Amino acid sequence: MTRCIASLTIAALLVSGTFAPARAQSPPPGAVVNGLYTWYFATAQRKHPWTRDLTEARRFLEPGLYTLLRSAIAYDTAHHSADIIDVDPFADAQIPATSASLGAPIAETGRVLVPVRLGYGRGTVRTVRVSVRRTGAAWYVADIIGEGGSLRDLLVTNFRRVHAAPAGATRP
Repeated sequence: MTRCIASLTIAALLVSGTFAPARAQSPPPGAVVNGLYTWYFATAQRKHPWTRDLTEARRFLEPGLYTLLRSAIAYDTAHHSADIIDVDPFADAQIPATSASLGAPIAETGRVLVPVRLGYGRGTVRTVRVSVRRTGAAWYVADIIGEGGSLRDLLVTNFRRVHAAPAGATRP
């Protein structure tokens, strides 16, 4: 009888929402950026371009940025050009990065910036700032800001230049 009452009490708590299993926490912004660059370097180890495995990075990218990148890959592939993506967007360079180290995240209004120091071999380094925003319950990379400016803005500008801006490509 005691076991029956205990079972009914737990069932009542579950139904009422008072006692519920803990939901999985979203990884913090730094972990999201680390995940993105772990994926990026894994594509290099497989010896093929990041463009082939972008769907694997989707879990780190804000949906609008993912859409822009997928659309840019499709456009450039269809037109045999580099009209939209003319740099490695994760390395902010014409060549891929060979190493990355993350700095301390900096909270700003509406986003967290994570500095990433990228190495390119032969002692060449550059720092990009990865903008991470909360969408719903999770953090996603919304932009990568390098020496040339915002990746998102570059992609939108290049799409407008070729008159092929994809739906949902505007800045959130």
